[in-house]
Amino acid sequence: MLPHKRKHPIEQNEKECPFRLWATNIGDEGTIQIKSLKEIHTYTRDYNLGSLVTSEWNGDKLKDRIRENPKIKLRQMHDIIMNKYSLRVTKNQCRRAKSKVVYFDVQSRSTHYTRIWDYGAAIEKTNPGSTVKIDVPTMPNGQTVFQRKVIGLDGCFLKGVATGQLLSAVGRDANNQVYPIAWTVVDIETTDNWTWFVNMLSEDLRLNNGEEVAVISDEHKGIIEAVKTVLPNGEHR
Repeated sequence: MLPHKRKHPIEQNEKECPFRLWATNIGDEGTIQIKSLKEIHTYTRDYNLGSLVTSEWNGDKLKDRIRENPKIKLRQMHDIIMNKYSLRVTKNQCRRAKSKVVYFDVQSRSTHYTRIWDYGAAIEKTNPGSTVKIDVPTMPNGQTVFQRKVIGLDGCFLKGVATGQLLSAVGRDANNQVYPIAWTVVDIETTDNWTWFVNMLSEDLRLNNGEEVAVISDEHKGIIEAVKTVLPNGEHR
């Protein structure tokens, strides 16, 4: 004889709960009209959110954190979801979410760059009289790249027995890896020291007045004045 199966309390209350809501769409307005409503509840349904908390959902909630820190650990992602939404996620869900965010970011940026000619055409159409020049030489593999050279300038403190400050210039090589172009150690980060350093850099790399050169740095006054003096025709951001 099979044991009697006892009904779950939720199943019993669900039949007795008077709550009802009846609503219909209103034509093509995109709105809903409530026809009838009984607001009284006699139980709270215990929803299982396991099927709703997917890697896509995780990625959507964590995309800003992942973009700010692509090396964020899976444990950190798990803790954020747990603390903010009180939901449990697995390491695999976090790993898939992170992979999807990084992948779509790369794909999105690549797609945007392939439309650079459309962007130029839009400028000419909406701003008559504008000058638009796109310089993208073709590489042996058929890909096109921007012609402008990019140089990063920055300084940092040296600690320990030998104090002072390290000034550096970095770029990217053919493998898209960061490499040091030049560096020097000075007593302090001043306009004079930065001007001397940028001037030496310009002479060695034959940068002339900065044509076809883009410089990236922080807003240190010494760097701003040095680039303005030595590379007046360069782009500095």
